Amino acid sequence: ALCAGASAFMPLAFTSSTPLRTSLVSRSMTASSQSGQQMINMSQAAMDWNDRIGLQSRYSLPEKGWQVQVDWRPTPYGAGLFSAQDLIAAGTVLRVGRLSVNLVEFASIGEIETFCQSAENAPSDSVEYLARRDYVKDYLWGFNTKADDHGYDLEPVHVDSPDRFFGMWIPGNGLNHNMQPN
Repeated sequence: ALCAGASAFMPLAFTSSTPLRTSLVSRSMTASSQSGQQMINMSQAAMDWNDRIGLQSRYSLPEKGWQVQVDWRPTPYGAGLFSAQDLIAAGTVLRVGRLSVNLVEFASIGEIETFCQSAENAPSDSVEYLARRDYVKDYLWGFNTKADDHGYDLEPVHVDSPDRFFGMWIPGNGLNHNMQPN
């Protein structure tokens, strides 16, 4: 609902049946023209990285890639993600990630450092740098496409393998809001 012209689609599907497992189809460029609006790179937008619920409010659910109705609420563990609809069927795609739009891939520690420094090349003791660093600390995740349903490697995979993905949703998902899975 947001793009015109060429955009990088990261076919990551976050599903309701296996919330910790994500499928990666490819990292290739794909063209789309679903509307007249241009997609923006959320990682480069000026925002308060410390205001986790405020970040969620900046963009609509479709802009963030959500395919279902959700909302965020404060919890003892930070901003928590909750379903805003009565039933989400098993296997439903919950969120779609688009590289350089609502999903950032980090291929190295240097790329994480570059993200934390932001466009202003912020020093490591600046408020902006520390806020971005804490955001990465809280939302960085990774997976292996050659893993079982529990996320364990089916075979040894080198960290640089194209079957591995390390990245961060922007805004983050905020899944860990309860000690008991629900």
